[in-house]
Amino acid sequence: MAFTADATAGRWFAVRGKDFFVRAVSGIDLRDKLIAAGLRPRETGVGPVAQ
Repeated sequence: MAFTADATAGRWFAVRGKDFFVRAVSGIDLRDKLIAAGLRPRETGVGPVAQ
């Protein structure tokens, strides 16, 4: 998965291979579209851990 953005122009992209391309107007919109496509953010282990 590759990501690129021109935030001032409102262009955010995610690409994976030849068959997957997502365009959005903000980082949050891109995240929401990726989740809707069935792709979940990876757990990084950074930050507090819920008990």
